Amino acid sequence: MQIISPQMMPPAEAPNPMLTVADAPIPPATKKSPPPAGNTTSSPSGQPPKTAASVLLSSLATAVIIFLMI
Repeated sequence: MQIISPQMMPPAEAPNPMLTVADAPIPPATKKSPPPAGNTTSSPSGQPPKTAASVLLSSLATAVIIFLMI
């Protein structure tokens, strides 16, 4: 018993056409200014990054849970 006839089946592999530069043009590179010297560890607003606070709070929560389990 066949559910799908072989003529209705998709090809085993999708066609892989060769792409050229005209098919996918590369945008020109833009020159970025270097970051300001000295203040590389904090965010532009002067506040510590949010990732540091989230790591600190998750570590604290884990320590409290371990302490309560003892």
